[in-house]
Amino acid sequence: MVYGPNTTQNVNFYGTYNHFKNAPSANYDYWSDAISFNRQLYDEHFSGFHKYRLEWELPDEDAGGGGYLRWFIDGDLILAINGTEISKVTGAQIPSEPSSIILNTAVSKQWGFPTKCPQDCPCSTSKYDCSSPHFNDKCGFSPNFCDMLNSLVEEENSGAEYKVNYVRVWQNADDVRQKVGCSTPERPTKKWIKAHSNHYSREEDNGVPLKAIERGGAACESDGDCGGGMCKNSACKCRKEYVGPSCRAYDKKNVIDWDPDDGIADVKKGAGLPIWLDWLCRRTKVVVGIGVVGVLIVALVILKRDKLRHKYVLID
Repeated sequence: MVYGPNTTQNVNFYGTYNHFKNAPSANYDYWSDAISFNRQLYDEHFSGFHKYRLEWELPDEDAGGGGYLRWFIDGDLILAINGTEISKVTGAQIPSEPSSIILNTAVSKQWGFPTKCPQDCPCSTSKYDCSSPHFNDKCGFSPNFCDMLNSLVEEENSGAEYKVNYVRVWQNADDVRQKVGCSTPERPTKKWIKAHSNHYSREEDNGVPLKAIERGGAACESDGDCGGGMCKNSACKCRKEYVGPSCRAYDKKNVIDWDPDDGIADVKKGAGLPIWLDWLCRRTKVVVGIGVVGVLIVALVILKRDKLRHKYVLID
């Protein structure tokens, strides 16, 4: 590992035992085993844009390389982890699973807030929401914390902001290890998650790990509030190529489906069917087709007889 300037190891994430207050049982406790680092930031990092970069080289079993992770701020190396060396010490590997990018401020009621609940504050049920008008929803914060977030900036009605100018992802088109999409051949996870959905969802999710993609619906006053859409009846309505509550994300899909749904051929292959059953499966399509045609012929014959019968009228 290589340290950059003003960088220290985050001791709270490796080798410490974590217990969550108000957790229903000790089953929620865990040992931290993630290697991470803290970088000192200054006023300049909060007053203008800066470039944060991560270089992620995947392990290469054929070449014997363990890969690496390297973090940079404005081009300066902050931290580098060599996969080969870290594996010798901890047995861990540089991740090779398909991953998503999440940008957040890492503000949590578990970190950096008073260990002792302030007097007259129901911390166990508090929503920790600075924008709430209710005392109980924000009394658990540190003094003046909400005032900082909600403060006026240059007499404009805007508090603390988290601005992202752009996010770019670069991959080597000539490297077969670098893929876009989920459930790749090296990391097939689709069927496992589908069969164990309860492990990937909360009780209120009703067994569905991922929420459906929203297409508009956010409150709006003008078309400018709706990104790639329009404001109609005070709600955003997205154009075809945009998604999200405020229509600010492109509707992009993976060009290659690495793990498509199984067909009859996959079922036979996975089940290892005996010869006679495989023979029967291959002929089932023919039998079903003949059966459908036979039913249609019988139906037409019956319909024709009905018509002939009604052509003749009984006269006394």
